[in-house]
Amino acid sequence: MKSPLTLLIAIALLVGCAKPPRAGSPHRYPDLESAIDALATSEDIQDANAAAAQIYDGGIPAIYALREHLDDDRLIPSGFCTRALNRYDMLTVSDQALWTIQEMLEPDVPKAYEHADCLLRGNVGQWLDEHKGLSIAELRAEVARVAVN
Repeated sequence: MKSPLTLLIAIALLVGCAKPPRAGSPHRYPDLESAIDALATSEDIQDANAAAAQIYDGGIPAIYALREHLDDDRLIPSGFCTRALNRYDMLTVSDQALWTIQEMLEPDVPKAYEHADCLLRGNVGQWLDEHKGLSIAELRAEVARVAVN
């Protein structure tokens, strides 16, 4: 029988490092770009959480703001991340931008599963450009369609 601690650790690894609060969080940054910059530069985990919450609340504009940071090599000094990883290096804004887009468009897919082929690092930017103008519901439907085909 596995110990409760082992079970707790396994659950923590599946859920991820830090899950930002969702809708309803007070926003402390004037716009999405300021929130992304705060996530990229703040050494304070609470500031990073607030920035991430504002980004998650940002809907379609946030997805396209994040799309512009898919090649952003800046390291996140606070250590903020929404994924449990088997690596010890610091995470980049690019990593978190990709994961946030994936989480916004695949909200109910467990992180342990592969993401839809259209939401991978090599093609998510192009896919978003090709589907510009769709609502989040329409983007999610398209992601689900791609995932099952």
